[in-house]
Amino acid sequence: MKTPNAKKLMYFLAIYKVEEGGFWSRFVEFPAADQGETLEDAVTQATVFLEGIVKDYTKNMQVPLPEPLTIEEFKKKLDPSDGEPVCIVPIFVYPPSPTVRIQLTAKANQIAEVDSYAREHNLTRSELMISAAIDYIRRNS
Repeated sequence: MKTPNAKKLMYFLAIYKVEEGGFWSRFVEFPAADQGETLEDAVTQATVFLEGIVKDYTKNMQVPLPEPLTIEEFKKKLDPSDGEPVCIVPIFVYPPSPTVRIQLTAKANQIAEVDSYAREHNLTRSELMISAAIDYIRRNS
C-alpha cells in the first residue's frame, strides 16, 4: 500500500542573539516571536509554535496559511531594526490532512505493552505510536 503524499511547507526562521543571553526568533509570515535559552531550544520552540499556528489557521480561523516565502523574499521582509540574524533556518510543517489507516506488524507482547501504556496515559494506540515516532525522528534528524 502506498502512503499518500502529505503537503509539506517550509517557512524560514530568523534567529537573533539576545544580549542578556539566549535567542529569539521569528517567522516573517506570522506576527509573533519566540525564544529559547540555546540555539537548538530556539529552533525547537519555533517549530512547536509553527505547528500550533498551522493548526489554529486551519481549524479555528479557517483561513488559508500564508504562502511560504523564498529565501530572497524572506530576507527582504526582515526588519532591519531587529539587527542581523545569527542564522536563518528552514522549518518544515505539515498542515492537517486526512487520516490514513496503515497496517503494522508486531509481536503480541509488544502490542500489549504499547496498549497498556497508552491506556494509562489516556491515549489511543495510534496516538502513542505516531507521537513516539515523530519524537524519535525529530531527536535523530
